[in-house]
Amino acid sequence: MKVLDEFQNIVDTIENTMQIKLKDEDFVIGQEQMFHIFLHETSHAVITNQARWVHDLEEEKEIAVDEILARLLDDELSQIIGLHHHSITEHVDELSKYPVQITIEEFARLKEKWQRFYFPNKNVEGMANELLSFFNKL
Repeated sequence: MKVLDEFQNIVDTIENTMQIKLKDEDFVIGQEQMFHIFLHETSHAVITNQARWVHDLEEEKEIAVDEILARLLDDELSQIIGLHHHSITEHVDELSKYPVQITIEEFARLKEKWQRFYFPNKNVEGMANELLSFFNKL
């Protein structure tokens, strides 16, 4: 996979440039964040793989659907993998920077639907449609 090859290329370039050999123990700061960022960005790739049409939406709706769905997905995957996951409040705070206008209560209701109906069936596209419908009603 080219993406994973690029990570190795980055490490190789740093090691060669700095004339060092990195070890896992060298990553004492930022390791958890590195894994979480990779998981989050991979969640966006899952959305593209299963609901590519999201990227054809008008920009505001694309950002809202893609960013909320990525957070729902990476919360579930974080729990499976054993990584820290954000609270609903943290997600809503992050989303407001895009800006995606959603309340804590609305996010909680969408998360419940995701957990009850869509994630158990691995139905990313179904949740994308649910989110689009939610934002079309606003």
